[in-house]
Amino acid sequence: MATYIKPEAIKDASLPIGKVAAMSEDERLAFLVSLGLGKIGVVSQKQTWAKDYSGYTMSDLVWGTIPQANIDLFISAGAEFNDTDASIMKTAPWGEQVQHLPGYFYLNGLGDISYEEMQQIYSATASHRWSHDYNHFLIGQNKVRTNIVAYANTHSPKAVDFSVCAYEGSGLEVMAFTPANRAITCSLWSAFFASKLRYFVGILDCTNITSAMTGWARAFIDCYYLKEVKLYRLHVNADFGTLKNWSRASIRFMIDNVINTSAITITHHADAYARLTDDDKAAATAKNINLAIA
Repeated sequence: MATYIKPEAIKDASLPIGKVAAMSEDERLAFLVSLGLGKIGVVSQKQTWAKDYSGYTMSDLVWGTIPQANIDLFISAGAEFNDTDASIMKTAPWGEQVQHLPGYFYLNGLGDISYEEMQQIYSATASHRWSHDYNHFLIGQNKVRTNIVAYANTHSPKAVDFSVCAYEGSGLEVMAFTPANRAITCSLWSAFFASKLRYFVGILDCTNITSAMTGWARAFIDCYYLKEVKLYRLHVNADFGTLKNWSRASIRFMIDNVINTSAITITHHADAYARLTDDDKAAATAKNINLAIA
């Protein structure tokens, strides 16, 4: 809740309007912080990705006062804010250590979220926390880097529809569901055409997917930098030929949990295939899976 400061209180503190006007920008920011009305942080920035989406740089940082009421709102939705002068090490949902930088918000393993980006994330995704319908979700939302953690499918067997999710200029880097170790029954028709997507936190139950995940029905199209996504109970042909960075652990999880009753072909990017061991390939053969290379 925002704090209301009576004009008389400012007057009693010997801070006339003229003195406020004479303050430097830094002094005004510090004054607002001292009143408990906000904290200093990164308000906006420019994110520039490498051509192969292997990483990005931040530039044009604009620092300013972030309203305390909004900080409290975002914290209530699962985010954190670093108002110290040092980085804070956090364990991301996928187990890696990441830095929560000073003046930034942290959410779902991203520790460099500006105030403007956090506003975009909250506005676009908070209302979907309990939704099962992600059909055409986040299309063209290039500043929505992650989502307010979703709880869909945790209390109901209803399938989550991801059809055409995160498409056309999506800025999605991390998609997070809770609990992360519970399978989410889903549809994945032409889902996640998101070149910046790196991690999907949650297990995707493919039991209800009955047609081949190839051509336009593919999932994770052109997700070159995607490292972690766990597919459970896959039983149809699938093409993941653009997932250059797909981790061996995620691929092995998929192999160990297929439920196919006849031979299926799963296509991989050459780099992802090269990470598989002889044991992984033997496990695939035992499960009647043909591991193809795109």
